[in-house]
Amino acid sequence: MLKVKEYQLIEELGKQDLPISSVILSDKLCVSTRTIRNYVSRINQHFKHNVIVSSSKGYLLKKEFYEEIAFYYSDYAAHNFEQRRKNLIKQFLLATDGLEWDDLLNEYNVSETTLKNDLKSIRLFFLENGLSILHRNRHFAISGDERIIRNLIKDIFIMADYDVTSSFFKNQDLLTDEEISFIYRLVETKLQYYNVMISKFVMSNIILYLVIMIKRLQQAAYLPKKEKIVLSKDKMEYLIAQEIIETLAHRYQFDPREEEITELRTMFVGNITSYQGVKQVNQVVDKEFQKVIEFILEEVNAVYGFDLQAKGFKNKLTMHLHQMIERVREGIVINNPLLSLKNTRDIMLNNLGLLVGKIVQDKLGIKIPEEEMVYISAHFGIYFEEEIEELPVTIGIISPSFSYNHLENKLIRKLEQFYGERIVVNEFVMDYCDINRSLVSDLVISTISYQGVDNQEVVTLSPYFTDVDIQKIEKNILAVKLKRKTEAYQRFTTNFIKEELFQLNMKTTSREDLLESMTKKLVNSQIVSDDYLNDVLEKESLSSSKLGEFAIPHALNRKANQSTISVWYDTQSQGLKWGDEGRVKLVLLLTITKEDQDELNDYLQLLLNILSDPQKVQELLLQESFSYFIDKVNEFIQVEVETQY
Repeated sequence: MLKVKEYQLIEELGKQDLPISSVILSDKLCVSTRTIRNYVSRINQHFKHNVIVSSSKGYLLKKEFYEEIAFYYSDYAAHNFEQRRKNLIKQFLLATDGLEWDDLLNEYNVSETTLKNDLKSIRLFFLENGLSILHRNRHFAISGDERIIRNLIKDIFIMADYDVTSSFFKNQDLLTDEEISFIYRLVETKLQYYNVMISKFVMSNIILYLVIMIKRLQQAAYLPKKEKIVLSKDKMEYLIAQEIIETLAHRYQFDPREEEITELRTMFVGNITSYQGVKQVNQVVDKEFQKVIEFILEEVNAVYGFDLQAKGFKNKLTMHLHQMIERVREGIVINNPLLSLKNTRDIMLNNLGLLVGKIVQDKLGIKIPEEEMVYISAHFGIYFEEEIEELPVTIGIISPSFSYNHLENKLIRKLEQFYGERIVVNEFVMDYCDINRSLVSDLVISTISYQGVDNQEVVTLSPYFTDVDIQKIEKNILAVKLKRKTEAYQRFTTNFIKEELFQLNMKTTSREDLLESMTKKLVNSQIVSDDYLNDVLEKESLSSSKLGEFAIPHALNRKANQSTISVWYDTQSQGLKWGDEGRVKLVLLLTITKEDQDELNDYLQLLLNILSDPQKVQELLLQESFSYFIDKVNEFIQVEVETQY
């Protein structure tokens, strides 16, 4: 089992394009050059291949192995409290004979004081879950109900490594924790049996396919039978797919047909990594198709400003589109459960899927079904969820040093240990003469009495940072985030919904007539160009913007000069016929700039959650003026944010 220092060595070598000497590495890792040699030997021995090459110039990590190694051993990257905490919880849950103090010190390479603080937090966690930690002679073990331990293993140990993909699927209401855990373990077990691995991007891709496949087969929607399937059944990719399908068929009670095995087999082709080398995408996909992929990524960057040239994502997208086109050419249509959720979670992701589908149709002359375009959107969704970062809460500390024996330094260390990257200490006051100075931090932590400014959150601590203090700070961090989110969303309401674009009770005869009237106002205000109406109607032809009793029409491009939300509803009518999709009572026409798309997309996700409740739509339709409408939207935002947090 690789230790933390060995993982740090891999991380350091992963940054280098040229060999780096053992002297430099030993200095960076604070170990001897002999220890570096031992690390390299153990790593190469573990992977049964020289993934780290040694020469007279130093050590060099083969880049094609970096992603797989880093992903495979990410559990050991215990660089901060949050990561150590997760790992320690897992170790305690799985250690039937307990854990030794000296072994933990050696594995995590931290001081005894740091480890004591870590175990204090772990003990509090287990107490909250009805368990306790017993210790005797530097030996630690969990004590409590075995059923609670098993449930925690399921909820924490199994899911901890996969929360990006898991959270995405749970957001789509497609599967339970138990199901995604089972599928992950099944795929990993089969790969380990054949001594191969796949990257985390490919794993997300395959789990996505299997989840949708299970839902499809539960509806008895099997892939069409082919007249003759010519395929070598002794190939590793086929055998892995066959074993996975047969296991799932037994669990979910469906027929493990040959077509299903063959289809899953294509998901592994070109994506499996052995210890002897990596099979490249260009061995599976021809150069002309790779040019189409390059054009797609360039268009996404030009239209949306997203640079998606990361090798892992690019390869995954290439393989998925290649497999998708083969399905479409053979007339195989996947019954995609995500189709019913299109636009309801993330308009930008839906648009990315539509844009890629349109480019494939234009470049290759292949019309992509909407089911497949929503599937493409899901791939973007998983990738972007991995990239999400939340701004930390800024902390100001007031602790006069001559009163509490330099406790401000201890406070900073403890705050970083307990709250990690969720906070950043940006101000501290150590002298009494500065106590009346106003601090601009989100949250002020003080060991003496202090009155905050402008409704600033203030937490008064004991000088010893007790468990009660930890809970008080946690509560206030959440309060700051809640306030920040609510104010930001309500500010977006004011910024994006303008009174001059608010059309109440305006009579109209058709969808096209309404959109022409609304876009005319935008053109007159120089927000969009004359061809914007055509762009909106083109998007409607690809995928209707109707969602329940409301519609959110918009263009796929980001050519607007200003981001706006134009509003129309008629309190005196039964709604407007929206193509062949039925009637809508509320229309929100969007214009989006590349600069505002992240903020507007985030705001629209919240707005869509609100409008998914028909009762809230009806309440909005009762508002008889622009100001009342805005107030009601912001009222709903307050409730929705509080519910989410």
